[in-house]
Amino acid sequence: MSLRCKQYETSFGRVHRQFVEAIIFEQLLAIEEETSVFLIYGKSKVYRYEGKRTAFDRVRLYSSVFCDQTDGFHLQHISELMDELVVNSEEATRLVEDLVQTVALLEWNEIHSPLPFSRRASSYEELESEIQEGHTYHPFFKTRRGFSLEDHQRYGPESKHSFSLLWAAVKKEYLSASRIYDFMDFWVEHIGYKRVQSFMKTLTNFGLSSHEYTLLPIHPYQWKSLQSTLTQQFNLGDFIILGYGNECMRASQSIRSTWSEKNKKSSWVKFSLNMSQTSSLRTMKPEGVLAAPALSKWLSQCILGDHYLHQEANMQILKEYAGLSLLGHEMKSNVAEQFSVLFRESFHSSLSGRERAVPFTALMQLEQDGKPFIDEWIERYGVEQWVHRFLDQCIIPIVHLLVVHGIALEAHAQNMILVHEEGWPKRVIVRDFHESVEYVEEFVKHPNSIPNFASLHPKFEEAEVNEWYWMSSLKALKELLLDTVFVYHLSELSYLLEELYGFKERTFYSLHRDNIIQHFKQQTDWVNRLERLDLFSEDIDAESLLRKKLCNKESTHKIKNSLSKEWTKEVRDVLYQ
Repeated sequence: MSLRCKQYETSFGRVHRQFVEAIIFEQLLAIEEETSVFLIYGKSKVYRYEGKRTAFDRVRLYSSVFCDQTDGFHLQHISELMDELVVNSEEATRLVEDLVQTVALLEWNEIHSPLPFSRRASSYEELESEIQEGHTYHPFFKTRRGFSLEDHQRYGPESKHSFSLLWAAVKKEYLSASRIYDFMDFWVEHIGYKRVQSFMKTLTNFGLSSHEYTLLPIHPYQWKSLQSTLTQQFNLGDFIILGYGNECMRASQSIRSTWSEKNKKSSWVKFSLNMSQTSSLRTMKPEGVLAAPALSKWLSQCILGDHYLHQEANMQILKEYAGLSLLGHEMKSNVAEQFSVLFRESFHSSLSGRERAVPFTALMQLEQDGKPFIDEWIERYGVEQWVHRFLDQCIIPIVHLLVVHGIALEAHAQNMILVHEEGWPKRVIVRDFHESVEYVEEFVKHPNSIPNFASLHPKFEEAEVNEWYWMSSLKALKELLLDTVFVYHLSELSYLLEELYGFKERTFYSLHRDNIIQHFKQQTDWVNRLERLDLFSEDIDAESLLRKKLCNKESTHKIKNSLSKEWTKEVRDVLYQ
């Protein structure tokens, strides 16, 4: 299906298409491929689709069946395929309901939050609401299990609805904090002296000592969802609801990260949410929240101490500088992770002059005028010049951090911000580290700089290799980089550029591979480390996102690597010259 044709897909058609594309891509059923045709063999019938393979073996279906059929047809077809995939009929029904929920929320957005004719002039924050398309691969991209339509309207980003936070006072013995050295000073800085005094006065009116308590902000959805569960964990007087604040918080694309409509330069606040999106429950484990500031500090030191990252690429991160989590003596861990809070820097202070920021998720979108979001930039600079600059300034730094420092980031599109001037890429800003950093200790350039995780939370001392940040093999780091940056991210941009500008995907990845080789040939040590990671292998293991949703466990499948290049004598000569 051509990109422009996708604009006329129904919501059911899009969910149906992505479901089938994922089945074929992850090889979840018996598949036979012919020229431009995919055959899926079920128990009693064969399903036929027209389409093609693109970069990293991604499947793009363009059969008119996704545009020309009724919702009833799509639902019946989805149900049949789900029965082929899932043995348990109750589980199959639940999963189909999740897909129907995705359709329902898409249709609600179309009616109540229609897209502007063009989003190109929108501010970064408004783009967080206006980029409504969601995950371009995962069929459960807007499931939001746990959300009602009312919750979607109030707390989803698409409606641009602002909300206030609920504030509680919790005895300090029930809270653990990271990088918060004085609770009173911290809250005065974040919500103001008058507001803190008002909350403390409320405590005094209850006959309680304000010195024994500190504040905890709670997302209103989380309170509605888990009020009784939380209050049962505390004795009377240990947990006091103080009321709603006067904030005007808005949800970002990730839903659980929020920003202030009153003051865009203030910190973003990330909350646990008892809601499932794509394949994951969107809560935050206390140990990850408490490790986040240490991870941010580590990454920041790596960047500042690296001439290329700091001076040439000017790579930046948004530090998660403080975290709060419930960790009472009797607290159940599944309750504690429901009320974790992270504080993250705003990007505004890093912009200067005519610089603007856009989410990476905007780069592969089509506007209502039928042209890509980036169309004016491509017309102004030329597709090859823009791509070369984009890869150099935004992607090479992520690869450099892994190759030179041994740190892999989960740099998918939602976690990356492009800073540009009149569309010309200047640098990349990366965010979200509390569960998105991996390393192998012997491959880290400065192993003594690795945070002492065991000192941050006792669960880290008990954790197995591959459970949190420390991995058992370089293969895991390679997979994280290629999966999040290339397979499910840049593959969308390269596909758009080929379909609408004739810039071949083969050229896109050949250019990027050559850029990588030219960059790392500067130092022999870099070349050796690049070779150890084997980023140019013929095949790679990609995360099976749909299988994870269906089976509730991590798994991978083999795909062709579009960066592939044998380490021939010619390549070695270029690298080692």
